Amino acid sequence: MTLLRGGLVALVLCGVFVMTACGDSEQSGSDDDLTGGTDSGGSAGANGGSVATGGSSAASGSGATSGSGATSGSSGASGTAGTGGMRGYRPPDNQIDGCTRACELERTAMCPNETTFEKCVEDCQVGLLFDVCSDLWDPVFACVEVADAATCNEQGTAYIGECVDEATPAFECVTMTGVTNDLATPCSSHCIAASAAMCTSGTDALGCSSDCRVIASAFPVCADAFEAFLTCSGDAEQTCDSDGKPVANGCLGLYGTFLDCLLADYGWRPGVGLTL
Repeated sequence: MTLLRGGLVALVLCGVFVMTACGDSEQSGSDDDLTGGTDSGGSAGANGGSVATGGSSAASGSGATSGSGATSGSSGASGTAGTGGMRGYRPPDNQIDGCTRACELERTAMCPNETTFEKCVEDCQVGLLFDVCSDLWDPVFACVEVADAATCNEQGTAYIGECVDEATPAFECVTMTGVTNDLATPCSSHCIAASAAMCTSGTDALGCSSDCRVIASAFPVCADAFEAFLTCSGDAEQTCDSDGKPVANGCLGLYGTFLDCLLADYGWRPGVGLTL
């Protein structure tokens, strides 16, 4: 299974609501995998385009959560579900719907390097999970609602140039305020071990660590379960599965516990975008 691939920081903003200087504005050095692979197999790539500008997207990824037996299946484009007894933050419906609208515009642009519509929506919704930035997303989606169209940039990804001014504050809030270093050490250990496996579908430790911090920050209620998995995976023997993805042997149960927490407390079932 993979934790995340394709650069979540870039995924959230370069992938859906970005600025032209997106790559220069990220907190960490790379926008590759959240997990070079330990105990994780799929990937959550950044969705190709950008809503705010022509910034390039992070690498697109794919893959499904393998073998946890815990939270299986796919949420498709929805990402989040009903509130129920959840303890985690759930973005307002208008913002969740705004992600769908933004991705519809990107799909209509038919840019050559865009990923799927479902992945675009789920990637977008990751950025909404930082409640400290919630108010800043409303003007972004208000702009997207009346935007005429998305355009392809020279990297072949989509962007909505009309919404740059609205998207920039939200981008900066997520990367500078929302993403924390609380699990930086276990993320680093996990990613070093994952990249050391040198699997054909693995990625570098720096980008992996960047995305790992995003996951740790986006789902704070599940941070303890995530840390337990990262601690296990950082010490585990890494091997490559049949798809060339790194797997942390012996950590599958802890990974399943983390997925169970995502579903129970956030209504989040990893699908095509955020495949943990």
